[in-house]
Amino acid sequence: MPVKARMHLKIWLTRADGDAVDKEGQELVGQGRIELLRRMAELGSLKKAAESMDMSYRLAWGRLKKMEEALGRPLVESGDNRRGGYRLTPAGEELATAFRRWEDEVRRFALAHAPQLYDLTLETGAEENPDAEHGPAAPSRD
Repeated sequence: MPVKARMHLKIWLTRADGDAVDKEGQELVGQGRIELLRRMAELGSLKKAAESMDMSYRLAWGRLKKMEEALGRPLVESGDNRRGGYRLTPAGEELATAFRRWEDEVRRFALAHAPQLYDLTLETGAEENPDAEHGPAAPSRD
């Protein structure tokens, strides 16, 4: 009799190079960081994006800066209004779009092939929705 299962998927990329010891293994990008970028673009504010993810502004700022440092390019820029705010740079938009596309492809592959591991029946639901695991209650490695 098949075992009912749900798929959970967490993916991220780290540096595999670097002259300094602290560069190797440094996180380049992950699902949580991409969600932070997506929410910044949507809300126009790092503070609002952080709050919507139940994250402190300081933690969000640090993750953003580490990601920019690791990738070697700015991903956000100041908005045009007097109150500040941020918007994604073209590089930030490209990264977020490319990562989501890659994540969707990995997810489709994993869903299609997981039942081959064992006699499994995958339940459908939020686990198949890439945005579902990016909410405030979702565990995040990054």
